[in-house]
Amino acid sequence: VRKITIKLLNEFLNDSITTFKFSRKEFNNMKAVFNAVFQIAMDKDILSVNPLLNTHTDVKFRSIQKKKDGSKLYLENEMETFEKFLYEQKTIEAYAILMDYQIGTRVGELVALSKNDVTDNEVYIHKMEIVDEEKIDGVYVRKGYKIVEYVKHDISSGYRTIPMTEKAQKILKEVEKLSPNSEYLFTQSSGERMTSRSFNYWLEKYCRDAGVPFKS
Repeated sequence: VRKITIKLLNEFLNDSITTFKFSRKEFNNMKAVFNAVFQIAMDKDILSVNPLLNTHTDVKFRSIQKKKDGSKLYLENEMETFEKFLYEQKTIEAYAILMDYQIGTRVGELVALSKNDVTDNEVYIHKMEIVDEEKIDGVYVRKGYKIVEYVKHDISSGYRTIPMTEKAQKILKEVEKLSPNSEYLFTQSSGERMTSRSFNYWLEKYCRDAGVPFKS
């Protein structure tokens, strides 16, 4: 590790950008691996300075064609059509989508909400859903999903309280009528907790049924 000089790093990084046609994001992902290695070396007193801090690039990154806003976001006319359609369905899946539009959480946080996390006036975000995996013979096998008692990146700003709009309060009352005995706020027809996968399934299905372009 001590033999990796700034000059060597500069040559390698610039050559990698050209050879693999990296975008800036892809390049930064690769650099993150080096950064972790150098950080370990510093923690072990092998290095006193992270050589990555003094590197620079002088070749062009691959440009990424940005999508137009209309391809990523639901436009106002689409939202009006879609909301009207969702309210007409009167299903817990439709109400879950409507609620997410009101409180703006990640889907993994929405499906982790229990009724104890919600009052008439606010929602407390402190849990999320993650993929449940088990390592078998050196290979990770997906078992499903599970709820963990932390939020993405586990940072203080991730734990938050969100005020409930009037619309959100009305949606909450309808949800409680449909699943009065469940622990979690949003459930599936089987009575089990709604997952991110099932949420996205219904989002895509309802978009298709309403004649609105699906946007994740």
